[in-house]
Amino acid sequence: MDHLHSYGPVDEIRVPCVLKRVQQNVVENFLQKAEICFKDFEDFPQSNSWKRREEDDVLEPDGGSNFRKLEILQAWLFFGLIAFIVRAEDAENALLSFEDLVTRHQSSRFLTTQKLPEKLQKWHDGIKNTHDKAKLHERLIDADRALEIARKVVRANFKEHSKFETKISLSGYEGNHDAPEYESNPDRDSEQLLELCLMVLGETLSAAKIHIMNDLGLRINGWFMDDDEGWGPPSYILTKMRSSNWCLRAQTVLRGQLGASSILLFAAWANHNEGYSNEKKQHANCTVSQCIYVQGQEEGQVSSSDENGSKRAEATYPPQHHGDCQQCELLGPKMSDVNSILDCADMTTEAHDFPLFRIVYEEDTSGKNGTTESRVRGITVEKWDRQDGRSLRRPSFATISHVWSQGMGNWKANSLQACQLKFIQKALEKAKIEELDGRKHDFISKLVKAALDKKCPASYRLIEEGADPEYSSSNFIERKNRAIRQIYHVFNSATCSIVIDKELCKDYAGKKPSQTLIKVLTSPWMRRLWTLQEAFLSRRLWVAFKDSGGGTVILEDVDKQIAWLELEGTSEDVNSAAFQQSMAELIKRKLYYNLMGKDREIRNRKDHPIQTRGSMVIASAWHSTRWRITSRFEDETLALSTLLNLDYRGSSIERATKIPAREKADPRLGREQKMQDFWTLIHRTYEGSIPAGLIFLPGERLSKAGFGWAPRTWMSGKDEDHPYPLTMVGKPTELHQEGLLVHYPGFLLHSGDPRVVLAANHTERKVEFPVDRHLAEWYRATVIEKDEEDRETQAAQENILRSLNLNKAPDFGIILSRPKPSEWPPEIGLLVEVYREIWRRKEPERVNKKIYCCQIIRRMQVSRIAPPSTHFSLPSGNLHDAPIGELMPEDSMWCVDGYQDIKTREQLLRPNMPKPRVKEDVVKGKLPPQNLIDAMTNLGKSQNLTVDESENLANGSVTAQREATPLGQPDTAGPMAYKQGHQQDKLDKKKWSIFGFQVG
Repeated sequence: MDHLHSYGPVDEIRVPCVLKRVQQNVVENFLQKAEICFKDFEDFPQSNSWKRREEDDVLEPDGGSNFRKLEILQAWLFFGLIAFIVRAEDAENALLSFEDLVTRHQSSRFLTTQKLPEKLQKWHDGIKNTHDKAKLHERLIDADRALEIARKVVRANFKEHSKFETKISLSGYEGNHDAPEYESNPDRDSEQLLELCLMVLGETLSAAKIHIMNDLGLRINGWFMDDDEGWGPPSYILTKMRSSNWCLRAQTVLRGQLGASSILLFAAWANHNEGYSNEKKQHANCTVSQCIYVQGQEEGQVSSSDENGSKRAEATYPPQHHGDCQQCELLGPKMSDVNSILDCADMTTEAHDFPLFRIVYEEDTSGKNGTTESRVRGITVEKWDRQDGRSLRRPSFATISHVWSQGMGNWKANSLQACQLKFIQKALEKAKIEELDGRKHDFISKLVKAALDKKCPASYRLIEEGADPEYSSSNFIERKNRAIRQIYHVFNSATCSIVIDKELCKDYAGKKPSQTLIKVLTSPWMRRLWTLQEAFLSRRLWVAFKDSGGGTVILEDVDKQIAWLELEGTSEDVNSAAFQQSMAELIKRKLYYNLMGKDREIRNRKDHPIQTRGSMVIASAWHSTRWRITSRFEDETLALSTLLNLDYRGSSIERATKIPAREKADPRLGREQKMQDFWTLIHRTYEGSIPAGLIFLPGERLSKAGFGWAPRTWMSGKDEDHPYPLTMVGKPTELHQEGLLVHYPGFLLHSGDPRVVLAANHTERKVEFPVDRHLAEWYRATVIEKDEEDRETQAAQENILRSLNLNKAPDFGIILSRPKPSEWPPEIGLLVEVYREIWRRKEPERVNKKIYCCQIIRRMQVSRIAPPSTHFSLPSGNLHDAPIGELMPEDSMWCVDGYQDIKTREQLLRPNMPKPRVKEDVVKGKLPPQNLIDAMTNLGKSQNLTVDESENLANGSVTAQREATPLGQPDTAGPMAYKQGHQQDKLDKKKWSIFGFQVG
């Protein structure tokens, strides 16, 4: 841990060396070995009478051993891992001896990594200077394999990470399987410290390996781990957070945002521990899913609904004083001036006709010791406008990005404390806004236009209750909606944005860019939904910190800090540059991951990246959103639409500011409708940009037929699964009434007992199947246990099992995110029921391709396995028969939806339409001519419909499509409306939609 001294108080964390003399001799012999091959490292436990179980990587005794479990883990994964990876250029000698890795304090021995950065530099230089390419590949691939094994073993053998709830004591001797559980183990501190040490070491070596590969530009597909997952979270840090009274929700969010990185979690705890420990009483009742306490919240508040529709206290956000100020007046703008500017704007001018607020102050010579201080007198309002048609922005202004719950919100009025305005004024001076304009301190803030802002609970309350005619009028609602729509344009037009986070304002910026950015990355500001779009839309981002020189505030430019971060290590000790740069790369990756960093860079160079990157931008936004929170869950789609610059006027999204009575009674219903409209807008505005990988995400999905593939919320607090298909570039998607059309490989499962396919009657919760006639290629699909309580999965399984009683055998498939999963790690897949197959004709190639209409049953983990040693009999219709698999092409088309009951699905497939009177309708031009009716009859036959169904298709299911499809529904007029081209009919020029095929 010593090598992390610049990220936190490592001196307080001492990891005991638990090895006795006999075990030390074994370790020293291993360190001094002339050459250590991968097999030597892998077999280290076995050579010392311990074995690693293949199924779960848990270590267990294998005969008499001189090592206890804690000792074998330390000997193998601390000393052994360093000895194997950090070796000299010729790879014949370890660069660190046993004495280099152990230090003494008083009469005890502890592990130390103080010399690790220096030796990592030598390892880095040795690898880069290796001219033998085969030797270079061997060393890096072996290092990657060793790190992969070490990470699995660490996670499996410490209770916090054991996926199988293995209760083997870490401190007991061989065979002691009856030792007390982890929570009551007397050596718990030693176990947690070792766990932390091994996780930090593993992440450090992994970051150094990635840095070397980036330097060399080395990529060999299939030979390196293709993820950047951390090794944590470390139970030691989580225990410290709990004992320091950290909010449980904050812990959960940090664990998600930081990607289980033990290094960054350690830094978060070290840098924010003092601030959180001051709030022990307020966060005592918080849970992992909800923070009960909101800073500044008043008692006796009204209730609102959380994401599950249950009641919770609504935050009122009373304004607070800044710093030590205890008494000053509330100041705000003249709202009639704000209203007149908003009323003058229209659809063509609202992008640049918005209110600008100017702080008015005077110099006051009555300060302490005769000093001159500025005194805020009020706020004036003026209109901002572009000039000369060349987008010359006059005057220059800054936006303020902050967390309402930290005291800069006001539930009751459009004002805030004068001390807060004074702090903003000082921040504007540091940003030197006045130098750009010649006048003093322009700014626009979501705070001071609160009554017209997205976040003002007072506005919502007044509208809902009708307590004041002014706030219930159509003029007020229109102003409010316009002000919300202008958020995108305001932040887009600002010179810069200033982040004011209460915790950061009490803290000093770091001495190095990495330290400063860690503070930003782990701050409360990073956990709010609205601050993401504010940061993304900002051309320049400043963060306010406490001034170490005695002043009020200093600002750190986030973009400059990132640029300097890339140079970190080059200007310091050259003997540790590789370590410093690898840590800098780790921090940058996590910061970019949570701030849409790459897309923000593109946007600042060009325009909104969704125009060119489409689905990748939406995927990036999901990654940055899933661990954030907002006080009003109705605002989720509103914030996301602003982020992606969607025109949501007229949709249910715009009605988030005024909740209808039926949505109050059932909040879940209203949020689902907004999410449906959101995805429909994405499809219509950026056609093909809905990421196909959404179908693999964990969490609840929308219940509406046709949208069952979509997550119910982006703020799910859940991680994506390997191989992270959301960020994979694939073919454009299509939104249809039957669901989302995606292109993926997969398997069709034939002839097996449905109970076996569902893994409904197996204790191991898996299904295994071959995919070739020689029975040489086998795969295993395993149930994801954490999804087992999912209501949708249970409902789907119950529906399928009921259908078995009706002698309706379902057809199953597994959708994969990429072809042929490997043995490890398992890859995410989707078990589906295929309820229909149709053909699509592709022009001009004139190729027919099959589309599999399917509904989701559950997510599965899929991996390749060795052929079983037992005899396999082909399924013959018997109970417990395993299926056989059909390997599907990489570009197979699946139309995916959530699971619907039989009645709902049949209604979608057979819409009830009145049978028209053919003769009269043809004469009146309400039906296409007979030749097209005949064509539709033949089409029905080609789709395996009965004769009666084909006739009904031609005569009874014909409708004219004359108007645009209402918002929230697909751009189709029947099941699977794939447009096949148009022919001009001389008798009737209208377009007709017949069973989903558009003809004319």
